Amino acid sequence: MCARGSNRALMPGPSTSPLEVAMEQFGSAPWSTARARRLRIYRLLANSFGPLLAVALLTIVLRWTFPPLLLALVVIWMPVAGLLVVLAVPWLLVSWGFALGAIKCPSCGVAFAPRFTLWIPKNCRSCGYDISAVGHRRDF
Repeated sequence: MCARGSNRALMPGPSTSPLEVAMEQFGSAPWSTARARRLRIYRLLANSFGPLLAVALLTIVLRWTFPPLLLALVVIWMPVAGLLVVLAVPWLLVSWGFALGAIKCPSCGVAFAPRFTLWIPKNCRSCGYDISAVGHRRDF
């Protein structure tokens, strides 16, 4: 039976053709891609606060350890401290979102990350969806 001439009403269920399955997934790709992009931004925000705080504390310690480097350390410390002040509230909100399960996986809809952690992984804890990859690793 030809695919063009076949009547869809006579077919016994959804198609299992890899091409049709891929086209169905491609049709919903922009929405899923936008959610994955937003999740990547949230993850970047949640994971950037710890290293910025470490750099700020390191410059403070080096300031007291090596007084001749004061001017160079102030040049490094000021932008980092400014970023910490600007990112503190958004980091807190996003971290609470991950910890409370409010930020969901774009693939399965389950909470993306485990309870409160300092580092948010790039894979969903439930289905393994990789937000940095183009597609789901278990598509086919």
